Amino acid sequence: ERGRGVQAIETRGLGKTYTSEKRRVEALRGVSLQVPRGILFGLFGNNGAGKSTLIRLLTTLLEPSAGQAWVNGFDTRTQAPAVRASIGFCSSEDRSFYARLSARQNLTFYGALQEVPWRRLRPRIEELLAWFDLQRAGDLPVQFFSTGMRQKLNVARALLHDPPLLFLDEPTKSLDVTSADQLRDLIRQELVGRQGKTVFYTTHELHGVEDLCDRVALIRMGEIVLEGTPAAVLQALPGLSTYLLEVATDEGAALGVSLQAVPGVQELRLINGGAAAGLVAWELTLNEDGGEVWPQVWQAVMLHGAQLRRCEQVRRRSLRDVVKEVTAA
Repeated sequence: ERGRGVQAIETRGLGKTYTSEKRRVEALRGVSLQVPRGILFGLFGNNGAGKSTLIRLLTTLLEPSAGQAWVNGFDTRTQAPAVRASIGFCSSEDRSFYARLSARQNLTFYGALQEVPWRRLRPRIEELLAWFDLQRAGDLPVQFFSTGMRQKLNVARALLHDPPLLFLDEPTKSLDVTSADQLRDLIRQELVGRQGKTVFYTTHELHGVEDLCDRVALIRMGEIVLEGTPAAVLQALPGLSTYLLEVATDEGAALGVSLQAVPGVQELRLINGGAAAGLVAWELTLNEDGGEVWPQVWQAVMLHGAQLRRCEQVRRRSLRDVVKEVTAA
């Protein structure tokens, strides 16, 4: 019987501590999350931040030391078999394929373990092999597969029983750029977009994060430090942005010194020092946190009698920048 059913994933104060005679390591602490159904949720963090530990707790591969978690409405402690039956899990570290069996034979074996009816299993295998461009290699022993081909087969196996929730731990690891893009498109457009599945996704590859994920969480040293939509996370941490600032002035050098002295201006790079009469342009990189820097920039411009000709953002701060800054802090 299901308990909490509104969210695909819900955790409250979830923690995991490893202890030995000599040391105690708190790998995860106080994690409280809600992941709605039918979205792509991205979890980002450095190696050792706790990403894989959290996934292993949610997939019942580990028992928590503290807190509670529900997956598809099932309690991970008391209803572990129901949790496992309702999810798919793909880890980049998996090595459990039978090397001498073909891709089709491996998928047939694992489909039988998951009790997928035979009349559904055969067409499902062919469908998955087509999705991952493995039809021609379907009868080839897995021992001859490249690392990227094995990873595609790994994701296909997680989808055999057509689960509503899929956990993908570094799914694009070892894939070339084209294959990684194709897999991300399949996840975003087919699995989440068309089929309405929930995907819990971890990765180090931050390319296109804003377009891929509906919600994201940033984890650092076992704690969730930011969570929300990509836009909300960017708004919460405005940080560094770069603008093109062009003014008409005869005091370009002095104005440059004044701008450089404004608190929050990180870099000032001269682009045009007078190619057109009286026009000076800089690339201005500044920290917009708190909104206090711009009034001082405009004050400096006016004090030198300059007239604004153009001010436009030339580099938009991305979620990739936020992830790198927060997880490295």
